[in-house]
Amino acid sequence: STGQIVLIIANSFDSLGPSGKEFVTQSVVYTWNAQTEQFASTQKLSTRGAQSVTTFSASGTNFVVIANRFAMNSSLSTTSDVYRWNAANTSLVWVSNVNTVDAR
Repeated sequence: STGQIVLIIANSFDSLGPSGKEFVTQSVVYTWNAQTEQFASTQKLSTRGAQSVTTFSASGTNFVVIANRFAMNSSLSTTSDVYRWNAANTSLVWVSNVNTVDAR
């Protein structure tokens, strides 16, 4: 454990898109700043109708999975992204994606 506090917001859609509801949007990673006692935005990740964020550890490495629900054509068959937490840079590093259908 690095002692870092991280908050990840999975944004499902952007209501400011041309059609009023764009599923390709940015989900945001925040880290806690103990000096200011506030979360600070540290990274934005491109997501597609993100529904949830799940974390897990394997062999001492922390991973994050963002469950994307929609593909570019609004199909429920898409990929969800797997990231590795890089504590030195306080950022997520993309590792892989996995095929998902209607992920939540």
